[in-house]
Amino acid sequence: MKFKYSAFIENTPKAREWLEKIGYYKISENIILRDNLIISTYPNGWYNLCYSHESSLAIDCQNNLPLFKAITAITDIRNMHQLFVADTDIYHGWSDTIGEPYDYIIPKGILFDWDLSIEYADILKGEYHKATITELKEHFKLKP
Repeated sequence: MKFKYSAFIENTPKAREWLEKIGYYKISENIILRDNLIISTYPNGWYNLCYSHESSLAIDCQNNLPLFKAITAITDIRNMHQLFVADTDIYHGWSDTIGEPYDYIIPKGILFDWDLSIEYADILKGEYHKATITELKEHFKLKP
């Protein structure tokens, strides 16, 4: 799978599990897990454990796991696990519900995760856009 950005963070089991859950592959299985390693991701869908990140284009997530998850999930291939911003109120639900067909409302301005309830909803009304890196950094309060 192709991802959009490179990022790096402290090497933790939670970060490695996240990457594998969303489709990244580890470059080498022969690396000894040490405390001073970082996880470095690449847009081609691979990740590596290393001492420093080689690319100045990679985003330093400063040990902020939620930010790392948000950035490493960004792809143009699918929406799952990516964060979006509601430009208007978003109404979504299923047409077979009793009464009002909209089960959930996401208020304007809220960052929301494109999860299964949105992926499989047959009704989705409102304006939204994929969160930008700047919006993600601001939301997760990344220090300059």
